[in-house]
Amino acid sequence: MLNAELHAALVRRPLFLFALSFIAGLLIQSFFNFKLFPVLVLAVVLLLLALILLKKSTLIYIVIFLVGGMLRLAITRTPDQNDLRFASFAPDSTVAFRGCVLATGQSANGKQRLAIDVYSLADSSEVTGLVWSYLRDPIPVMPGDTLIGRGFFRSPSPRSNPMDFDFAGYLAKNNVFWILYPDPKSSWSIF
Repeated sequence: MLNAELHAALVRRPLFLFALSFIAGLLIQSFFNFKLFPVLVLAVVLLLLALILLKKSTLIYIVIFLVGGMLRLAITRTPDQNDLRFASFAPDSTVAFRGCVLATGQSANGKQRLAIDVYSLADSSEVTGLVWSYLRDPIPVMPGDTLIGRGFFRSPSPRSNPMDFDFAGYLAKNNVFWILYPDPKSSWSIF
């Protein structure tokens, strides 16, 4: 009885399948680390497959799907070629940098926390990108000050326990892909 009613609902209302797929995707998303857009794409693909299986005219749905995909590509911001997130750094080598302090604060363990917009590296290459830095010995900086110094660029560690706070994910959502550790052999200059 239920199967016949469900089949009749799918035949008469193809958007019902789309809604059902979308709701199922949202429920699955809460258990896994999916983004909403791939779940939506999967739901639309399932809708198109259902329409093909039900032998309905799919041309209008394919056009809507393609237009939606092109709009998504047009809206999505593509990263700059000199974006700092695509840089690679040797693990044990220091890199000279120049950047502007965006924000200051204090971490839970008492270290000074800085958000720095790095715009130049040692090889005089122009870059764009945000880094966070933790300083054991605080320096008197204010937002807007320019910093010049040397440090180790390290990517944030992923969480080791699924129940822990995902600090690397939090930083990535804020477009921060590197943590800058100061070189103890050199000092940072403030301008």
